[in-house]
Formats: sequence, structure tokens, C-alpha cells
Amino acid sequence: MDDIARKMPASVEAEQSVLGSMLISDECLPYVFTNLTADCFYVPLHREIFGAMQKIFELSNGVIDPVTLIDTLKESGSYDEATGKEYIYNLAKSVPSAANVDSYCEIVKSKYLLRKLIEECGEITSVCYLENEPAESILDLAEQKIFDISERKRAGDFKKLSSAISEEMEAIERMAAAEDKSELMGLQTGFSDLDKIADGFGKGEMIVLAARPGIGKTSFALNIMKNIAQKTGKKCVLFSLEMSNSQLTQRIMASEALIDSRKFRAGNLNPKEWTKLADAAGQLHGCQMLFDDKSGITISEMKSKLRRVDNLGFVVIDYLQLIGSARPLDNRVLEIGNYTRSIKIMAKDLNVPILVLSQLNRETERSGSRPQLSNLRDSGAIEQDADIVMFLYYEKDEAGNPLNENVVNCYVAKNRHGMTGDVKLQFLKEFSRFSSIDTEHEAF
Repeated sequence: MDDIARKMPASVEAEQSVLGSMLISDECLPYVFTNLTADCFYVPLHREIFGAMQKIFELSNGVIDPVTLIDTLKESGSYDEATGKEYIYNLAKSVPSAANVDSYCEIVKSKYLLRKLIEECGEITSVCYLENEPAESILDLAEQKIFDISERKRAGDFKKLSSAISEEMEAIERMAAAEDKSELMGLQTGFSDLDKIADGFGKGEMIVLAARPGIGKTSFALNIMKNIAQKTGKKCVLFSLEMSNSQLTQRIMASEALIDSRKFRAGNLNPKEWTKLADAAGQLHGCQMLFDDKSGITISEMKSKLRRVDNLGFVVIDYLQLIGSARPLDNRVLEIGNYTRSIKIMAKDLNVPILVLSQLNRETERSGSRPQLSNLRDSGAIEQDADIVMFLYYEKDEAGNPLNENVVNCYVAKNRHGMTGDVKLQFLKEFSRFSSIDTEHEAF
């Protein structure tokens, strides 16, 4: 009985008020068309009227009145001679003023979102009853559907250049007055030469770090993550699709204590090393680093978990080619392209930089030269969607052997907002520790 008595959320009066406001005031048209679509209206006739108004707005000088509206409805076959004319004129008469059109629009949009939520929940319920998909896939689907609905609530109006200039001037003034200017710039990696080239990692940016196996991608990402966590006090999250939480922790501790990580596994530490390890543990204890080592985690799952992290500052995904999918594609290039676009959108939505680790193809090993953007494995979309692309590589001799295994080059091959170029880094592999090599090293 409860289901029969239920009515879909709708406000006929608010829908009429929106349409009436559009008929009596041309000034409200841009606002309404920015915030509503025909689908937002529950009454079929209102959807048709709104669609006709949109057509007039797009094809004419933007003036809408009952006469032009009736004519457009007749052309589309949506006009009822018996009741249409009177109804449309009554819409214009029913609203004394268009001053409250924003409130009318908010009511219409709210009711629409509730209907969409009911609709999507019904689909999710049906999928659950079928029992032909894993529960995790259905949870992933449900999470994405709810997120898509929440995104529809956001209005995407234009920003005037004058407003944008005012905001930028204020930001520049704050930066000029600040004693610690790094707080207002992108997140500093802690590697001075790299920060000079990249200008830090900006909010909403997707940064790609690519290399062949064994050159230290994960160690370098952990070093950057630790530096940012210690400097900013913000929470930094690492999704590790390859290594366990225990392995990551060992690498962090080895890097901080400068103890060979192999000794952890053997438990073969001398008294001096135990002291160094205890000191390192104390230094790292307040570091806001969060690990998730679930294999095959999807981007929707990542997004769901990250939205529940307060004071989020930085995210690392290790690594791109191991990300899971609720609906795998036969075309690997398209699949990776979907991942990179979703990660870029996630970075923008969460307003934090996301560092994504990626593999390089084997061509770099055969050529022995510095990696290029074309060497990114599986998809050109990685290069397209990334704001910054960095490569780790060894300089090699004619035989293809590293000139120095303790020196790794970090090549910034793409930088949407700054320079490109090479940075030399010291890499102590046994300690999983990277450090700058420069004579003008700035304290982090």
C-alpha cells in the first residue's frame, strides 16, 4: 500500500513559475538555461514548453513571448489548440515578477535530483536481485551513479574576466605579502631542482611518473609523499596495487633511518641500527600518510574512499596499468584512456594533485636513450590528460649499462604550467632513498 500511495517528487507550481518568469523577463533566460534542462521538468507539457523556449533562445535574438512560443510549439506538433493557448498565457499571468526565478529553479532542480535518485536506486535494486554480477561491481556501480547525480547539482555558469582578474590580483597580493610563499604555491616535492622546474604540484593536477621496472618509481613517490606530508601536515594517500602495506612501510623506514631494507626481513639489526630505527619511527609517527594495498581497486572505489578523508593534501596511485575496472574493455588503449580521464576529473573534483605511476614500453631499453612521451605504455591519453609528465632513467654507456647506478635522471618531459628539463638525483637503492644533487640545495 505504501508503494501505491507514493508520488514522485515534483512541484508543478515551481515549474509553472519558472516558465512564467521566462515569458515575462528575458533577463532571467541565461540563468535558467544554465541551471535547468528539459529533463528537470516533471510535467510532460512543461518539458515540451521548455524545449520550445530553448529552441527560440538558440535560433533568435533571445526574446521569448507567448506568440513566438505558440508558433514554435505548433511547428513541433506539441500544440493543443483547445487548451494550449490559454495555458501559455496563464503561465505569463501567474507570476507577478521574475525576481525569485532562482528560488523557483532551485525547487525544480531539487525535485528532479530526488526523482533521479529514486530511478537510479531502482536500477541498482534490480541489478542486485538478478545476482549475476559480483557484489563489489554493484557497489562500484552504485557509487558511480550516486556521484553522477551529485555532480548534476553543480551549476556551470561562466565567469566574467573582470571577476577572474580580481581574484587573481588578490591571490598575487597574498603571495607577495606572505613570508612563506611555498604555502601559496604548488606542493613542493622536497627536491629543490625539481621544484624549480615543475613549480610544485598544483591543486587539481594529474602528474605522471613513468619508468622501466627497477629504477625506483615507488621509492621516489614515497620520498615525495613523505616530504609533502611532513611539510604541510596534510593527509597523503597512497593506493598501492602492487606492493603490500608492510613492504611500503619497510621502504619508508629504511629511507628515513638509512638502513638496508633487506635487514628488516632478516631481523638482522645491530644495536646502532636499532637506535637509528627507533629515531626514524619517532620522526615518522606524526606523518599523515595513509596506505591502501587492495589489488585491482577501481577509480570509483578510490574516489569513494578519498571523499571520506578530511584534510586531504596529496594522492599517489601505484600504478596505472594495474587499476581495476568493473567493466573491462577489449581495447586496452581505450581502457587506459578512460582511467586517465577519470583520474584527471577526480583530481579536479577533490582539488588535490594526484601522482600516477606508470610503466614505459620496452623501446626505451632497446634504444638506451632518454625516454620520450611516445614511450608511455598503452595509451597516448596519458600524455594528453597529464599536467606534468616525469621520467626516471639511467644514463647508459654504449653497452647499455648505467654509467652510475647511484645517479638517476628525472626528466620533466611535459609541464603544462612551467619549464621542462632534466634533474639529477642521488638514488641509494638499498635505502630506497632519493636526494638532490646540487651545490645550491635549499632546505626543505
